[in-house]
Amino acid sequence: MSGLTENLFQKVILESGSILSPSSLTRDPVLVAFDFAKSTGYKGDSNPQPLREYYYNVPVKILTNTTRIFRPCIERTVAEYHNLLERDPRDVLREGKYQHVPLMIVYTQAEEVDIILHDPETFQSIIDNMEDLLPANLIFDSSEVKDKIIKLIKKFYFDDIDTASGITHSLADYINDVFLEYPVAKSVTYYANRNTYPVYLMKFADLHTRLKDHRYVGTNKYNDIFRYITSDRLEDSEDLQAQKLVMLWTNFINVGDPTPLTSPLLPVIWQPVQVHEIHGQIAVQKIPCLQFDETFTNILLSGKHLKFWDRFCYKEYRRTRSLTVFGDVDDGTLPPAEEEVADRQAQHQGQAQPHVVRHEHQHQHVGSGRLQDVQQGLDEVAARQHRISRTETRASSGTGHHVECNTENVLYWGVENVIKNGD
Repeated sequence: MSGLTENLFQKVILESGSILSPSSLTRDPVLVAFDFAKSTGYKGDSNPQPLREYYYNVPVKILTNTTRIFRPCIERTVAEYHNLLERDPRDVLREGKYQHVPLMIVYTQAEEVDIILHDPETFQSIIDNMEDLLPANLIFDSSEVKDKIIKLIKKFYFDDIDTASGITHSLADYINDVFLEYPVAKSVTYYANRNTYPVYLMKFADLHTRLKDHRYVGTNKYNDIFRYITSDRLEDSEDLQAQKLVMLWTNFINVGDPTPLTSPLLPVIWQPVQVHEIHGQIAVQKIPCLQFDETFTNILLSGKHLKFWDRFCYKEYRRTRSLTVFGDVDDGTLPPAEEEVADRQAQHQGQAQPHVVRHEHQHQHVGSGRLQDVQQGLDEVAARQHRISRTETRASSGTGHHVECNTENVLYWGVENVIKNGD
């Protein structure tokens, strides 16, 4: 995405998620930096210069002894610096303005799912606060629209589910769809549409739970793949799966094709991704994918959940504004996020209330979902347990007509037609 690695790589294997995930970027970076600084004793305001000086001088132990994650942001162009990100990654992907190389994209279940399923009691009541679960890269015109979308999400994922176990598993499905499966599926269609080289997608399903290290629930699940390959505790069926993985990786690294020929070990040709269109638009449906489990088969990745997010939520409510950027400010003008912090400070002073440290998850305004905050909470649960610190207002109906988002029932009808008919 940055262009800083141009001509450095000849082939790329992408794992562990997607740049389109709602938790991949910080959209209010100054706010994040300011709130964290306040929580660690910073007494200044949100002006970038003193804030930067504070971070230069704060003890490293304070910065490292926290579960808060400082994610990348879109940066201002400054002549003497090489920025990691200067444009919205979605635009970069859509336009194909990145180095084109053969791509192998591998994903499995989101690591947060393990945390939820491992500690269901902690997450039983979380659906009562679905506003906190809205993806941060969605934006709404009003709180009324947001509330209707929340009801739609609840209807889609939790309707007619009345058991504790059912709620927990539906929540795990929701988190997996939002954090991982939909972002991966969307990004792979962008890559396949523009990349001049083949793009391969694998859904890795490890059924051999005996090999998993249950001491580290919620840690990077892609470590499971490498433990699978390197473990000396393999049974015959597991050893066969490990050999397949090694051969796929080796073939791709050597020739840019994981299955150039069939063999007794790899009897199936892994089909590259082909773009599927609906009414001339790229659809996140019927995506060729190798399902790596005991079957080792080519499948077409589809599902109502992908239609729901792609043909309704993100089509209608995706953030299309420029993301907040973070860089040097030498003209006395604060960028949007800093103005927001300053306004908040002024409001606090006017209310003459005792100072209260406010964190990122306490900052609320219409149009800013806080799934990143849920991610933060999940990270903290995992850290406490295992001592780890990682962690588009219209709806298109089945007839092609537009349905205004003015009543809840019409919204339900529109979404159901989108999901049913896929157009």
